[in-house]
Amino acid sequence: MWKKLQFRNSGPVLVREEQHPFGQLLDILYLADFHFTAGSTKRAKALADQVISLQPQVVLLGGDYADTPRGLKAFVEFIRAIAARMLVVAVAGNHDWLYRRRLPELVQKAGGTWLATGQTQQVVLAGGYQLHIAAPDALSVSPAHKVLRVLCAHQPPNFAQLYANYDVLFAGHLHGGQLVLWQRNNELYPGRWFYRYNGLRYRLGDSQLLVSRGLADTVPIRYNCPRELIRLHLAPSCPAPIIDNSSPNAIQ
Repeated sequence: MWKKLQFRNSGPVLVREEQHPFGQLLDILYLADFHFTAGSTKRAKALADQVISLQPQVVLLGGDYADTPRGLKAFVEFIRAIAARMLVVAVAGNHDWLYRRRLPELVQKAGGTWLATGQTQQVVLAGGYQLHIAAPDALSVSPAHKVLRVLCAHQPPNFAQLYANYDVLFAGHLHGGQLVLWQRNNELYPGRWFYRYNGLRYRLGDSQLLVSRGLADTVPIRYNCPRELIRLHLAPSCPAPIIDNSSPNAIQ
């Protein structure tokens, strides 16, 4: 049970459940904003154990992995612990410039896949289904039967411009604003006043943008804003997304 007031990146990580209709049964996890430091070894192991217990087929990592060299080591151990059991795909965050030359090689050696800006990863599933996983600025793919187009990003993209290119878009970076005084239509305030996509989920057409509140913070204090990972459950029986084309900021 998470507490409304959290200090020092402590306490459990909430699993936020989301759904999307797809012909193939599949679970995807999205994790962002790790901000590991020298004191994160136990937290990294606990997070790896939590991910393994959820048994996803695909884990997407959305950046901001380490704030110190020892934190980078904890992040690599986290990938090594989970990559033997599931596909792990990582993209860079704005904090990752500190290790931008080392991260791709470290992720690959630990068993993950690194997607640089503009790159994509194709995943073939049973029954002829496919995942098309893209990093930011990748070329768009036309919608097709049995293909799920996924964007793995760090900063929330301009959803109004990109929603036709992807079925699901993941982002983090905003940490939910960390201090949430009220919520309206899935948007978190007062952070929404400063950041367009400081919310939980946005939908346009058949596409949805899911924004994570993140796993940790460089200024480690939160109120009414749990640390979290997103679990996207895909199945034919999932309810269809609510469609609202009335506004680029439409939320359901």
